[in-house]
Amino acid sequence: MKRRSQVGGSRRRLRRRLKLGDLLRGPKWEWDFLHIAEAYAARQQQRADSSLNDFAVEHGALASPLYQETKERNLVLWHGTSLERAEKILEHGFFHCKGVWMAVKTSTPLTFARNRAREFDGRPAILVSVIDLDRYREGVHFDERWGETRFRDDVPPDVVQYLLTDREFRYVGEGRTAGYRLPVKASFVRRKRGWASPTQNPATFDARLGLTYTMASEWLGLKLDRFFAEQRRATALEAFCAVYANCHPTEAISREKLAGWLMSECETAARSRWGPLLCRSRSA
Repeated sequence: MKRRSQVGGSRRRLRRRLKLGDLLRGPKWEWDFLHIAEAYAARQQQRADSSLNDFAVEHGALASPLYQETKERNLVLWHGTSLERAEKILEHGFFHCKGVWMAVKTSTPLTFARNRAREFDGRPAILVSVIDLDRYREGVHFDERWGETRFRDDVPPDVVQYLLTDREFRYVGEGRTAGYRLPVKASFVRRKRGWASPTQNPATFDARLGLTYTMASEWLGLKLDRFFAEQRRATALEAFCAVYANCHPTEAISREKLAGWLMSECETAARSRWGPLLCRSRSA
């Protein structure tokens, strides 16, 4: 009886703290909005069937059409990062050469957001995504690992519905519910001379301009030329992501080769373990 009483007391204290913290109302200008993640987690513990839309409306954010359209067949996933990176994700989507990580629970993304903010001397941010299970299937597009979700390929920005920072909770899903086709990836196979196109030789890079490639190294040059022609200025990390989000398998392009290309072909403003921090194509 004593142990059960202690458990009940701890739950009452949690609810009391959430209530005293004035999570739903109160002086927003003095409130760290990241506590919304904790409030959502607390509600999910009490009611597993609670609606993300109802929760958002209670906190002054718009309801998500994507969540409503995919109700009963979706996942609500959280991703913690810095605000600067979150704004890039909203523009370009999630991409990483080793997969994209999100979580059903809020604790890990919340920790990542705060750590990234301290690491980069910025502000924390959490992106809340709605994953349509008719569009993304477990075992095909993503896997569950260590209690978290790992997407094998890049994920477009239209899945992101809410941006959560220390100062706001905002709906960002305008115009993101339409269908989105994942970019066609360049595929390579290992041959004696290195990584080559598997289906046709040469492979088409841009039919309108007559650009083709046979080896991964040729594709890399064309890809980066196109990337900097479109972006003009970009960080080295963005260049890495642009390459590895469109290359399968990622081993076809070594990081050393990509870093070498960037350092030889771009004007360098600073150096780090990523190579150039800020570069602009000399041909731009």
